Amino acid sequence: MYDPAFQFEREKIENEARETYNKIGHVWSPVLNGHISFKSAGFRHLMWKGGKRRPYTQQIKRLSLIAYAAKIVSDPKARVIEREEMRDSLIKRAGVKIIIKAPVRFWAFHANIERKNIRVIVRQVSNGSKHFFSIFEEEK
Repeated sequence: MYDPAFQFEREKIENEARETYNKIGHVWSPVLNGHISFKSAGFRHLMWKGGKRRPYTQQIKRLSLIAYAAKIVSDPKARVIEREEMRDSLIKRAGVKIIIKAPVRFWAFHANIERKNIRVIVRQVSNGSKHFFSIFEEEK
């Protein structure tokens, strides 16, 4: 059921989170020995997954954690788990979009802040830049 008050609140949270996110730009990660970019793809992934919009409650939870993302990935003592897999990736070659199989690396940064177990996901497709991909609170 559509609730205008809830929709207004969600949009307010989204706008504030987007403003915070856009101010980050990129941060240095001593653990990964490189810069982590905060691109539009990462923010979009907070709202969408697999071409479908995430449930509003999940969006709000993820958006409310944005303020912690830069701090977590820039922590030199961060606990990080890495994995790599082959995935279909959309790339542009000579202005044409094509899908290729490419190695994708993920790093999961774990932090406990204000009694919240937070995980930040950083992604790298092939040899591209490392970029923020997601943030969420882990279930206890």
